[in-house]
Amino acid sequence: FDTVHVKVSKKRPVYFPNIFKPEQATLFGNDYFTGYAGPAVRQINFLRVYDRWGSLVFERNDFQPNDPYLGWDGTFKGEKMYGVFTWYAVVGFLDGRDVEFSGDVTVLR
Repeated sequence: FDTVHVKVSKKRPVYFPNIFKPEQATLFGNDYFTGYAGPAVRQINFLRVYDRWGSLVFERNDFQPNDPYLGWDGTFKGEKMYGVFTWYAVVGFLDGRDVEFSGDVTVLR
C-alpha cells in the first residue's frame, strides 16, 4: 500500500478591473468592464453596475468570463458615462459553488 496526499486549493481567482477607458482604441483595448477568470469558473451568473445614487446602469446575466465584449461599455441609455461606479457580481464555479464579488470601477473619458 501507499499514501497519497492531495492538497485542494480553495482559491477562487477572479479579477474585475477597477478602472477602464472606453474608446481607447489601443492594441490591448480596455474598452469594456467585465470579469476575468481561470478554467475553474463555469460562468458569471450576473454582473450589475450602479451609479453613485444606486441606479442600475448595466446588467448582464449568465455569460462567460474573459470576453470583454460581453461587459459594460461605459454607457447608459446611449449616453457616455464617467466617474466612479459600484458593481456586484455572482460567479458560478465548476464545483457548484456561487461566490459573490463586489467593488468599484472608475470610467475615464
